[in-house]
Amino acid sequence: MNSLIYIIAMNVALLLLLATLGELCQGARILGVIPTPSYSHQVVFQPLWKELSLRGHQVTLLTTNPMNDPSLINLTEIDLSFSYKFLEDNLAELINSSQNVLKWMDLTIISFNNVVDAQLQHPEVQKLIRDPNEHFDLLIVEYLTAPPIYFSKRFNCPYIDALVTKLADQPRQNRGHVLHTKKTRTGLAIFEHQIP
Repeated sequence: MNSLIYIIAMNVALLLLLATLGELCQGARILGVIPTPSYSHQVVFQPLWKELSLRGHQVTLLTTNPMNDPSLINLTEIDLSFSYKFLEDNLAELINSSQNVLKWMDLTIISFNNVVDAQLQHPEVQKLIRDPNEHFDLLIVEYLTAPPIYFSKRFNCPYIDALVTKLADQPRQNRGHVLHTKKTRTGLAIFEHQIP
């Protein structure tokens, strides 16, 4: 009789332990925003989205290159592939301005802002933004322009900004990175102080 009570007590304890662990092991709701219409910017993050999804996190992704993998049941992709059209429309002008660095930078910024504006107007993105019941625990965003970071404010969640290219010195300094000026040069070295 005592052994039966012991077995029942152990089973109840095990069930309570499993129920508690189940609560502790919930996956996070993660919003990924990678707005750049360039395969090289998207492919870098795809293993991350895949692993987060496979490990039980619910990932909603705004991407110009959806993976369309039906086995990733925790991954919801909003297809922004229409964004490539914006770059194609401005490609000739960008190439022609490549000899003038300032004009090229200006056109690049304008083009990219137009892309992000169009993405924010996409019906599925608007639905996501306007849904009062939608929430996320974390935002992972490619930081090239500020608008994608506004998702952090909208969903009241922390964000991680990521970049697939080298960040220029000034934005790095703004984020608290320590730079050694004698060893650090940007493509705009002609505009920087001359270092002996």
